Amino acid sequence: MAAIDPATLDRWRTLSIVDRDGGTVGSISEFYLDRETRYPTWALVNIGLFGARQMFVPLLHATEISDGIQVPYEKGHIKDAPSIDLHG
Repeated sequence: MAAIDPATLDRWRTLSIVDRDGGTVGSISEFYLDRETRYPTWALVNIGLFGARQMFVPLLHATEISDGIQVPYEKGHIKDAPSIDLHG
């Protein structure tokens, strides 16, 4: 995969992560890029009430759709993964 240009990353930051069934998981706060390809491989996603938790979501096999970036995982699977508590 080719590197993602900065304008695309800026646009992606305004999108939400969407699960495989079309449900919104949360908003993207940061991307983590592969050092060699410069392609985003992980997203840090704010979830929960007021975005109080952050989850790392892999972007492998993610696709851009009209209202977000869709990943091939269920929302419950994502929310059960280890998270970062912003207030703890």
